[in-house]
Amino acid sequence: MTTFHSDVTHGDVTGLPESAQETSATVRIAVRPSRSRGLLRRRGDAYVAVDGVEQPCAWGRPMTIPLAPGTHQMSVFAQLRGGLGRPGGPGRGTLRLTLGAGDLVTVVAAPEGRGDGTFRLSVVDDL
Repeated sequence: MTTFHSDVTHGDVTGLPESAQETSATVRIAVRPSRSRGLLRRRGDAYVAVDGVEQPCAWGRPMTIPLAPGTHQMSVFAQLRGGLGRPGGPGRGTLRLTLGAGDLVTVVAAPEGRGDGTFRLSVVDDL
């Protein structure tokens, strides 16, 4: 089972031993809420899935995900508390990443603005 870590400082692979940093890759992701639609942030939870393993994440707070080198499928979605939402359907933003040993990749997930909760995932230089 994959465990995601959410305590990270920018530019640092916190929580990973130095030897693991050399043989694994790391993705930092932040899920940004919509500025115009506060409903999801107030009444919904954000989730990050890597290779089908889903993990809740805090809105706007960076999450660190150590991964083996190779190609990975990352997705983000929001679900209203109480089970309402579309975890597998429209609204899920996806990104395929190919990582090498020691890579540190930063990803931002932001609402596309269509009002349907769809996220766009982008690789960025820094959060």
